[in-house]
Amino acid sequence: INHSRDLLPARIAGGYRMLSISDPRTPMPLPMQDPDGNDIELVPTGQRGINQIEIQIGVTDEAAFEKFYAEALQADRLSAGRFKLGETVISLNRDPAAIRAPKAQSASATDVVASMRAVGMRYITVQVRDVDAEHRRFMSMGVWEGAAPVSLGAVARISFIRDPDGNFIEISQRASLTGPIPQ
Repeated sequence: INHSRDLLPARIAGGYRMLSISDPRTPMPLPMQDPDGNDIELVPTGQRGINQIEIQIGVTDEAAFEKFYAEALQADRLSAGRFKLGETVISLNRDPAAIRAPKAQSASATDVVASMRAVGMRYITVQVRDVDAEHRRFMSMGVWEGAAPVSLGAVARISFIRDPDGNFIEISQRASLTGPIPQ
């Protein structure tokens, strides 16, 4: 979650639509919205297989996303339109309002982050042990590059890829999780 003092452009159709958060104190799903109007839901721990979080994505083409999450991200398929990455559940639903972004060239990580200054959930992060190796693997598969790997000092090494609709996914190698960042 990022913060801005300036007025931001409205949320785009499709993309990251809702965040469900597991809460052992919640007896039944509790829908709500954050101050920006993003849909949030508290769910009882374990309901719908959610033990931490679920991210719901509105997509233009369910088959393309099923292939992307199964093959490129190597997520475990739970059922049609549902995947698990680590402890995060990803749910895909066809959204008639979703619009596929026009294919764009790779940008710098700074430009990518700047392009996300708008209301709504703008990207998700996937933690990996070797961002350079994973980024090369994605590129060899023809995945749409958002930004090439870059180091953020000794804290992390990141890159960005884009899903079939152009939503950003940060690939992160965080030193506190994986050990020192290569020089």
